[in-house]
Amino acid sequence: MKISFCLAVVLCSISVIVAPPVQEFNFIQDQLLVISKNVTLKAQDCENVLSDYNLVKRNYLETINNMKSFKVIPSYSIFTPYSWKQHVPKVQSLFDKAYSYYIKLYKSKAKEYTVPTLNEENATFADYISHISTLDEFSVNVLEKARELKDLRKVYITESPRVSTGPRDIRNELEKTFDKMGASPKREYLNLPLVNVDPARDSKLEAEIQEMFDQPAAYDSNDGYDFSF
Repeated sequence: MKISFCLAVVLCSISVIVAPPVQEFNFIQDQLLVISKNVTLKAQDCENVLSDYNLVKRNYLETINNMKSFKVIPSYSIFTPYSWKQHVPKVQSLFDKAYSYYIKLYKSKAKEYTVPTLNEENATFADYISHISTLDEFSVNVLEKARELKDLRKVYITESPRVSTGPRDIRNELEKTFDKMGASPKREYLNLPLVNVDPARDSKLEAEIQEMFDQPAAYDSNDGYDFSF
């Protein structure tokens, strides 16, 4: 009887000693399960944000892909000076170069994103906390980029880059060529748009530019051309 009592006391003591670590382990496991679920929900939110961004990006790139290079070389008339016929191909090559430059620049704004992942095997509480912070930062960055693309799309289809504001090397070469041609008034040529940002809207714009390089003598400097779209 005395032995049984002693054994019971020993077992009770062991239970008291072991119980706290077991309870602590279970608590940690429960917390890891909760935060793991939070990470899953946060990752799904990021997937939704990314899906919305990809739609914005697709619309943005469609707008860029619809842009065209101006064809400035006209079907020359008998009134077109030879000096103009000689230099207009150079102008065309520079317009094409400007188009390639801007299309590449505009497309570079559309970034590729992938939702960050976490290897949950043996992930610690600190790992989960860090990953949640990473997902939050990802979401903020993608939302900001989506707003940027929306704003840029509006700007790009309403404001074509001009000769006077184009890349320095292209601008300088065009100015030199205009000088050789005796283009007048020069300011009108420097104000020419370099890229046809909305061909559907500005269907007559290319023809007007061609006219400037076709019959310069017939160009009325008092009326000019309206390139202020």
